[in-house]
Amino acid sequence: MKNKVWAALIWCLLLNVSIIAVFQFLSHSSINTEKSYFKSSDFSFNYGDFTSKIGPIELAAWSADELKKRIIIHSEDLKDYRKRHNVMTEIQSTQEQYNHEIEQAIKNKDDITKQALISARESQIKDIRDSIMDDKYVAAKVRAEKEKAIDNYISNLNGRLSRLHDDYPYSYELTNIKTGKTFQYGNINEKAAYKQTYSKDNGYLTTQLYDSDSGDNRGQGFKEMQLDPTVFYKGTIIVPEKKLSEWQNYQDFQHQRIVFYVTIVCGILSLLFLLFVYKCRKEWFNIQLLQRAYRTFFIDVKVVLWLFTMLLVLPVSLWGGSSAFHVNTNLDFFLEFFLALLIGTLLIYFGILQTVWLIEELKEGKNLREEWNTSAFMRAWRLLIVKPFQMLREAFSDSPIAFQVAIILFVLFMWGVGTSLVFAMPEMVLVYIICVLVIGLPALFIVFHRIRYLNKLMIATNQIATGTLNDPVEVKGNSIFAKQATMLNQMKEGIHVSKKEQAKSERLKTELITNVSHDLRTPLTSIITYTDLLKNPDLTEEDRHHYVEVLDRKSQRLKTLIEDLFEVSKMASGNLELQKQRIDLTKLLQQALAEHQEQMEKASLSLKVTTPTEPLLAYVDGQKWWRVLDNLIVNASKYALEGTRVYVSLKKVGDVAEFVVKNVAKYELNEDAAELVERFKRADASRNTEGSGLGLAIAQSIVDLHGGKMNIEIDGDLFKVIVKVPLTI
Repeated sequence: MKNKVWAALIWCLLLNVSIIAVFQFLSHSSINTEKSYFKSSDFSFNYGDFTSKIGPIELAAWSADELKKRIIIHSEDLKDYRKRHNVMTEIQSTQEQYNHEIEQAIKNKDDITKQALISARESQIKDIRDSIMDDKYVAAKVRAEKEKAIDNYISNLNGRLSRLHDDYPYSYELTNIKTGKTFQYGNINEKAAYKQTYSKDNGYLTTQLYDSDSGDNRGQGFKEMQLDPTVFYKGTIIVPEKKLSEWQNYQDFQHQRIVFYVTIVCGILSLLFLLFVYKCRKEWFNIQLLQRAYRTFFIDVKVVLWLFTMLLVLPVSLWGGSSAFHVNTNLDFFLEFFLALLIGTLLIYFGILQTVWLIEELKEGKNLREEWNTSAFMRAWRLLIVKPFQMLREAFSDSPIAFQVAIILFVLFMWGVGTSLVFAMPEMVLVYIICVLVIGLPALFIVFHRIRYLNKLMIATNQIATGTLNDPVEVKGNSIFAKQATMLNQMKEGIHVSKKEQAKSERLKTELITNVSHDLRTPLTSIITYTDLLKNPDLTEEDRHHYVEVLDRKSQRLKTLIEDLFEVSKMASGNLELQKQRIDLTKLLQQALAEHQEQMEKASLSLKVTTPTEPLLAYVDGQKWWRVLDNLIVNASKYALEGTRVYVSLKKVGDVAEFVVKNVAKYELNEDAAELVERFKRADASRNTEGSGLGLAIAQSIVDLHGGKMNIEIDGDLFKVIVKVPLTI
């Protein structure tokens, strides 16, 4: 396992080097296009910064005395001074200064000293008032402030001049074309790595002579002195070659250029090595222990962790490339580069691990929707958002009752507040009494009325729970309690109907047992009787033959009863499988009617058939659907009144086929139509016919299995069966 990890880490290290090379190429490609430092944007910025600073720092050549002679004092300066030096503030300061000494003299009972201090205080306060009001005094103060600002500015320039020559390696000789004054630093005749000449033909050097941001705290100062802010110079500025080794900017550029090319070469070699020599293998990232722990995470945690890991690769690679540019200047940058390289490699390694594991989980066919529903985000969403809102929605699911409760609670609260206020403000007692009579007592009446009605609902609910179904609850008004009373009454009615259905089910169950016992016992009794008769050795051959025929007929009937019972039970339990196919219902009906034509004629029944001319196609089990048609036609032949007509029709109604059989019953139909499809139910209540009583039940079960509907309608002696089944679309 250790070998796998090291192999994967080495592969990720090479990939990281390639990524750093790509970012270096994209972010520092200008280094490759710039042939020398003196044609680079860095040098242009450095040179422009130097020429902008040399003007106010050296070329201006200001002297403090010269600037002080140019000071101009305006009335606005006087107003500004008076505004900044508030008379009352100075007077208050003077009073505080003397008050302490005066209090000490009073404690010492030294009246002479006290009077002297008071006189001195009043005199100084008078001088302050007079001086602030005197323009000459204020003008002198303003001049002193401006002279101090000039001294600070000149001092600042002197300090900046020494730093200017330390920071910039330029030598120059520049002449003011207006005054003819020349400024020189270094030797411009030395061998120059860079040289710039200014003349009438090449253009003059233009620079500012003052810099308000560097010493003139009030930017208007130089403008008030009416000084020329911009001056033109001719001459030469060079960068001596001997100073290049000491110039940090130049050395940094050369180092960055080398680092750029070395990084690009290393990136290309790493990429070629990855593609053709050291190819990645999936088994390097097969770490079962970590993968098992990873699989326990929620899906959203996995995705966020993967995105976080992959997105960190970019800034870490940029960090590594930036650190590489400075590895020769500081040991800290050298350590920083290797730290960035290590972190980037580990991030790529863990990113690939997560990618492989996520792909494996997707290939396993995990249900992403189910995974998302059980994620940490969805759990937090349901816990912190959905559940509180659901609770709030449930609390106010019926806004009227929530509103009513809020209003009543507010009224009761204000009643209590009003009672407290009456004790504090007795004059409000009249207002309080009116509010109680108009608002408080009616609200209290409503509360007790609602509680009384709610108590009735609770009693009715308790009666329903114990099975006591008395008179319905009185419904009053349209309130939420009235709606609840309506629902309780509906619940009572539902329970009452359910009990009736239960009683009916018990009765039908009893009748089923009775009918099954009767229908099975009748043929069985005959079989036993005729079996005993066959045991008589004195029987003639003719009698024996007759008894055998009876036994065969009764045993076949018993077999039919048992098979029908088994089949209807099987269909009712849903264990019967249908073999559906595309069947023409019209042809199937015609075949069934042809088979029973003779039986109808023997029963003196006249068939009136109506079928469509076009085929009616449906996906049904042909054998089972034949059983439905057969049972319904046989049922009509057995129980229809002799000499009457039997109407059979098949037609298309929308997207279903409707099959109808109508006949006049020979027996009085006192039964509920729904009970005729119960097992062992017959129109022949005396059970003298040969039917099993399962025909309609079997037909009903088959229709249900096909997703159809079968209804029975009784109108006097008219018996009607309607069967509907979906057609093939």
